Amino acid sequence: MRRILFIVMVCILGIGSFGCASYQDLANEDNRDKKADYLYEYGSTLLMDNKAGEAIRQLTEAWKIKPKDPRILNNLGLAYLMSGDRDEARAHFEKAVSYDEKFGDALINLGRLEMDAGRYSKARDYFTKASLDVTYRGVSNAFANVGLSYLREQNYTLAEKSFRKAVSLQPDHCEATLWLADSYALRGAHELSTQVYKRAVGLACPMVPFAHFKLARSYIKISHFDDARKKYKEIIERFPQSRYAALAQKELKNLP
Repeated sequence: MRRILFIVMVCILGIGSFGCASYQDLANEDNRDKKADYLYEYGSTLLMDNKAGEAIRQLTEAWKIKPKDPRILNNLGLAYLMSGDRDEARAHFEKAVSYDEKFGDALINLGRLEMDAGRYSKARDYFTKASLDVTYRGVSNAFANVGLSYLREQNYTLAEKSFRKAVSLQPDHCEATLWLADSYALRGAHELSTQVYKRAVGLACPMVPFAHFKLARSYIKISHFDDARKKYKEIIERFPQSRYAALAQKELKNLP
């Protein structure tokens, strides 16, 4: 209310040259913003539920109200990406960055598109730009993706450096922890990879059956067959509906 009174006071005094909104105009604008925020939240929920088509419809309506909101543009890009339209996805990520050049989520998503196309250096340009914003809450994701780009190039030293940075910023970062373990495994450091997979299932991603399955296989690499057997049985018991339960059943039969 204080803000509205100030605006009205400025109008009465004739200060400025931007014109003055009525109380009704301000109320309507406030309602439009609330509607856009509702549509954004609802569309984002649909996106998380893998309902790309409906998410696109809801987020598009939000975008019509707030055409320069980078959050809406970014999630609309993600919805198009989920639907398989990579060109529309890129266009919306780029629009998000055009309105906020430091918008980390869109920068990372543009980087992921470049990385999927095999343009790793270009991808790192986006990831690095996102990582330089100290106010960005997802900065650990930026470092994790830098690491993934190096991992895909089989540059294990730089990949691991970036993954460790991501985990130091966010100890429960599931992907960064698993990718760090993967990097160790790929270069044959199985003792190290086993330790990191254990950290993953203990802290970073305890409810991810894939992480447990990787730990079981890592135990086999270092000939800890009893530990592998226990882990496979745990997967079957804790995640009976997952595909990894069936895989664990098969692996158990092959253990010495």
